Amino acid sequence: MGKKKEEDGNFRNVVILSIGFMLLMGAYFTTNGIEKTMLQSIHEEDPSYDADGYLALSIINVVFSVSNFVSPFVVSACGVRTSMIVGTVFNALIIAAFFYPRAWVVYGTSAMLGFAESIVWVANGTYFTRCSTKATIGKNMGVYWVVQSLG
Repeated sequence: MGKKKEEDGNFRNVVILSIGFMLLMGAYFTTNGIEKTMLQSIHEEDPSYDADGYLALSIINVVFSVSNFVSPFVVSACGVRTSMIVGTVFNALIIAAFFYPRAWVVYGTSAMLGFAESIVWVANGTYFTRCSTKATIGKNMGVYWVVQSLG
């Protein structure tokens, strides 16, 4: 009876993680989708503004790719939950960068977001694995990807 209750609690954690990532990735992909358009409209209002949305997105992805080599050490040192919380806060920074439209702010927050996303994904995988057993990982992964993909 105790094992069943523990599995139910872990499944609940997987569902919460899935919903959280659905919301997080929904905001992330929406921001990525409108970034070029927003920066272009700022440039139309102020021709001296020279930040490029494609370059900002490239910075995010390059830093994300390189950071994946060090992010497991960061998650191990800081803890899974702390890493997810801190990494998630950086998603708000890229949105806040649009309120202070300077190229160095957009590019700087893009680099920070790339690093933060690598930490978030490693922490996510670690937490997910802790909530699963060999018997439940298939079901948990299916539920996670279905819910997370809705975002």
